[in-house]
Amino acid sequence: MSNPNKLSKSVAFSLKTGEYIASGCANTDENGRRESIFHGYVPDIAEREAFWKKIKEVSADQRNFFIFKDKDEYTIFISNE
Repeated sequence: MSNPNKLSKSVAFSLKTGEYIASGCANTDENGRRESIFHGYVPDIAEREAFWKKIKEVSADQRNFFIFKDKDEYTIFISNE
C-alpha cells in the first residue's frame, strides 16, 4: 500500500494499468463494515476517461487515495481500519 495522495485527473491517467486504488473516504454499513466510496482496478489507458467519470460521480476526485497491489491487500487494509 502506498502513502495517501490526492486523486486528480492527471494522477488517474498516470497510474499503472492493473493497480488497485481506493479512496481514503469510506462509508460504514449498519454492521460497522467500512468500504471506500471508490475502489477498483486501474483500467487500460483507452478506458481512463470512463474511469475518471466514475471517480467524479462519487466525489472521490481531489481526495486522498491509496494504491494497493491487488483487491486482497485493500480488503485486509479496510478490515483493519
